[in-house]
Amino acid sequence: MKEVVVIGLWKIGFTLVKDVTFGEDRSRIRTGFLPHLLAIARNLAINLYRQAGFTNIAQAQRLCSYGLKHILELFRMK
Repeated sequence: MKEVVVIGLWKIGFTLVKDVTFGEDRSRIRTGFLPHLLAIARNLAINLYRQAGFTNIAQAQRLCSYGLKHILELFRMK
């Protein structure tokens, strides 16, 4: 029973991050394959930020928007 609750909370938290930080609900792209492609890109970004140790996704997004150096570090590229 506890696992179901934890999974439910994680899913709610993940959806909230995508809605608030990435503005997913404000997106005007609604048809074709682009909504799925953008969702994949958002999920990839969130997972990369979390894997890099960020707990605040908005802060991670701001940091990576300052330059390519931080993005390359997330992908472990030099």
